[in-house]
Amino acid sequence: MLSPAPKDTGFSTVQAAEILGMSHSYLLKILENEALPSYEAGGERRIRTEDLMEYKKRWEAVEDMIRLSEEMGLYSRK
Repeated sequence: MLSPAPKDTGFSTVQAAEILGMSHSYLLKILENEALPSYEAGGERRIRTEDLMEYKKRWEAVEDMIRLSEEMGLYSRK
């Protein structure tokens, strides 16, 4: 007998910040600007797995572009 797949309970903001490699406070700013969807569950903010993985791909692409621009001397974070 097959059992249904568990419902995606998503990630807490602390977990999501760790996965994205950013500070919790920076992630909260992203959520406030609605650049990454979130929802309330049990009195805390949660992020769906699908949304987090899609944002992570975009975030990594931006980081790659910044790194390449720095290597080419076109951009500096300093």
